[in-house]
Amino acid sequence: MAEVSVTDTGVGIAAEDQDAVFEEFRQVGTADKKVEGTGLGLALSRKLIELHGGKIWVKSQVGQGSTFTFRCRCAVANELILIVEDHNSS
Repeated sequence: MAEVSVTDTGVGIAAEDQDAVFEEFRQVGTADKKVEGTGLGLALSRKLIELHGGKIWVKSQVGQGSTFTFRCRCAVANELILIVEDHNSS
């Protein structure tokens, strides 16, 4: 099994909306916080991960950011840890 997590420092997702972010054509939050997009990215990610026998989930707090994690079966030649930090300069 491989597990990958991606963490951001964005606006966060309310607990009651966390399952909904994986639904097709669904964006959560208030209208002024929604960004451009179709609402398909996380739904497609979930489907692809599930096709590989995996699972995806989110842990988030409003105002604190979110961590999206997925786990799936895959062949791994070597152990690799990648940490990417994205600091918004504005």
